[in-house]
Amino acid sequence: MAELENKVKEAAEQAKDLTRAAVDDVKGEAELLKTDAKGYAQSALEDVKSEGKEVVAELKAAVKKETLDTAGTEGGAGYREKEGDKPNGIAIASVALGLLAIVLSWWLLKLACGVVSLVLGAKARKEKQTTLATVGFVLGALGTVLGILGLIF
Repeated sequence: MAELENKVKEAAEQAKDLTRAAVDDVKGEAELLKTDAKGYAQSALEDVKSEGKEVVAELKAAVKKETLDTAGTEGGAGYREKEGDKPNGIAIASVALGLLAIVLSWWLLKLACGVVSLVLGAKARKEKQTTLATVGFVLGALGTVLGILGLIF
């Protein structure tokens, strides 16, 4: 029986030794994986940094070029009007008359300004569909309606 107990103790000791060796192996592998992962992460970070620097350099060059392109334009420093975005005088007149048609208290002037604003807004929208022309058209229509209501009541 003592012999059996000794064999069990020896087996237990061998199991402990094998377990310690396995744990040490796992720790070693984990350290290797950790080192590899850290290396990959650092490499990826360096790649992202270098690409980011390139993008920033390209953006700076583009901004510098755009600033140089727009420095002498009529619209002022840093602003360049597109060829199709020049103010449309008819649309501006339409908006001004439409506002007058709404603000004026005499119904006859309301009606006259509203109709002229409506016509100018429609003409400006035909020439070039712009927001300003649409606003003038709508204000002219509103002024015309207010003028007609003033005529009726």
